[in-house]
Amino acid sequence: MKKILFYILIIVILFGISMPIYAQDTPPVTSADDYVLLAPLPCEDGGENCTNKKFKTFDPANEGALSSYLNTMLRIFIGICAVLAMAMIILGGLEYMTSELISSKEAGKQKIKGALLGLVLALGSYALLNTINPDLLKTDLKSLESVKVRVELEPEHGIAAQTITLTNHIGEGIDLPVDLTACDESQMVSMTAFGKSVTVYKGVVKSLERISERWEVSPENLRYPVGSIYGYDCRDVTNKPGVYSAHAFGLAVDINPATNPYGETLIEDLPTGFPRLFTTEGWGWGGSWTNIKDPMHFSKYPLSEGGNGTVEF
Repeated sequence: MKKILFYILIIVILFGISMPIYAQDTPPVTSADDYVLLAPLPCEDGGENCTNKKFKTFDPANEGALSSYLNTMLRIFIGICAVLAMAMIILGGLEYMTSELISSKEAGKQKIKGALLGLVLALGSYALLNTINPDLLKTDLKSLESVKVRVELEPEHGIAAQTITLTNHIGEGIDLPVDLTACDESQMVSMTAFGKSVTVYKGVVKSLERISERWEVSPENLRYPVGSIYGYDCRDVTNKPGVYSAHAFGLAVDINPATNPYGETLIEDLPTGFPRLFTTEGWGWGGSWTNIKDPMHFSKYPLSEGGNGTVEF
């Protein structure tokens, strides 16, 4: 019992001589936005918000206030580690000297070894980082640049199912269901549309032929020049794994992507009448979508993109 009381007395004395004692200073003059610390923290002269080696207030609105506070707390943390290590070394030494038992002496030695190891780790880490680059020990948040991260998804809605059901329009009032599987190249054919070769699902060939014929008979000075056209492509919608593109079913074509890019605003060089050639045939046009615009894109399916899902054989 006497040993326990003696240890407690030693700890109280150590903390008493280790904690800085501050005289009653005149309260600093602060603005209404300044935060006043309950007790001043030691700091280096010349630092931000450091007066007479005391850190007393900081303005939360100041960009460097948090950095200065964290830098001060880091040094205090190292100091606390050193004080605790010294306390454990003294306790271990007292235990070693005041006990006759071998086990107690060994326990005292272990306390001293553990405290020395912890002190070396704390001071060694600080010294190593300070030697490599002192800025590693500075939480200078002002140096951090704001970065705007934008994840851009392809505007195409996509098709979650691998097999879809379309409507085969045979004649007046006669419609039959037709199943189509994604990436089934046996159902794809090459055709000529707008003077270019394109591969599409065989069920949309007749519709594209009518569209191309109406385009060809339009006045040459008003005819929209089609430089490129893309159809069948076995792929998912960009950044949507497992969601098929309408191109994977051969039910979509992209026309002049370079001048009709997708984006938040509608940028295109299509004359007003050109998209109408497709929409009157039951194709959806990406330029009329409400969110991201995709003016290059014309699709017969899915219905969410404006297509009617009707094919012909």
